[in-house]
Amino acid sequence: MFASPVFPVCGDRRRALCAPPTAPHRSPGPASEQRRPRPPQLHPNRESELLGQAARNMVLQEDAILHSEDSLRKMAIITTHLQYQQEAIQKNVEQSSDLQDQLKHLLK
Repeated sequence: MFASPVFPVCGDRRRALCAPPTAPHRSPGPASEQRRPRPPQLHPNRESELLGQAARNMVLQEDAILHSEDSLRKMAIITTHLQYQQEAIQKNVEQSSDLQDQLKHLLK
């Protein structure tokens, strides 16, 4: 079997099913006459300069993102340590309250 430029290779019985749909003929209207605007024509030197600047900016942004991620990791570690310290302080406060109560009972 060979590939037809119009029909994909589907087998003889299914060619009609594989055929691209046919669209009714339309007269060209105002929408089809409008052309897409072309990108501005840049000089090769200016274009390469802009590409180089975009590449430098991208590297700077990537470095900033990596630095931000590193800072966030460090802040997470600091937060964990502060939570441990808060728990230790709360235990010490509870123990000191218990000790104060024991001292009061001893002094009575």
